[in-house]
Amino acid sequence: MKLKDGFILRTVADTHIVVAVGKNSESFNKMIKLNDSAAFLWRRLSCDITAEDLANELVAEYGISMDVALSDVESFVSVLKAADLLV
Repeated sequence: MKLKDGFILRTVADTHIVVAVGKNSESFNKMIKLNDSAAFLWRRLSCDITAEDLANELVAEYGISMDVALSDVESFVSVLKAADLLV
């Protein structure tokens, strides 16, 4: 899975936000606020990657269990799918 083009992540005053750019801003006029781990996952989704690989990266970065990592990835991916942000 991979993020659609036309969305950027910026950090403003220690807050991670995603905004649409270009033509996407005509139909997606929201901002998405991400916590640190969601921003970490967002950055990894710039390239095609599997949910299992994302979970492995969370485990390596944050020292959490694989079960927690898989659950977190599943939740985050479901939000992205609902917002139609994945290819």
